[in-house]
This record gives sequence, C-alpha cells and structure tokens, in this order.
Amino acid sequence: MIRGWHLACFSLAKSVQDAGWAQFLAILSAKAASAGRRVVAVPPHGTSQICPQCGRVQKKELSERIHACECGCVLDRDVAAAKVILALGLDGAFGGGGRVTAPA
Repeated sequence: MIRGWHLACFSLAKSVQDAGWAQFLAILSAKAASAGRRVVAVPPHGTSQICPQCGRVQKKELSERIHACECGCVLDRDVAAAKVILALGLDGAFGGGGRVTAPA
C-alpha cells in the first residue's frame, strides 16, 4: 500500500511539475511577445553529448565534467551544453544556418 501511495504521489508531483513548466513557458511567451520577441523551446535531452563547435556526438558519463572533442573544443560540460541549446534555439528561431544538429 505504501508503494502504491508513493507512486501516486510521484505521479501527481510530476504532473504538477509539468504543468508548472507549461505555465512558465506560457507566461514567458506572453512577456516575450509584448517585447517583440519569441520563445523557442529546445528539448535539452542529449545536449551535453554534442560538441558546440563541430556537432559531433560524443557519449559521456555524468561524472565527466569537461567536454573535450577531437576538433579541439575543450569546455566545461555545462557551458558546452548551453552553447548547443543556444545554437538549437537560434536555428529554430531563424529556420536554419546552425552548425549543431539535434541528436537522433
């Protein structure tokens, strides 16, 4: 019974969290529209595995905190992921021209 209750609470918490993100994005989009801007949602899954310089996908363990690619790009893993997310967002906002491709 405890396990079932725990799973129900987890499911409810996940639903509330998902609704919270949806509401956040709706408010952010409205604010951006009033400023003449646009919000582009980028799925973050796998972005820390992509090189922001050459687009090569390189699997890493979570414990690996430095992104080091064969192309010579060496960055903190979080900084590299942020650059990939920015490139994906700009590509979605302007419809092309980005070097980075989303993982398959």
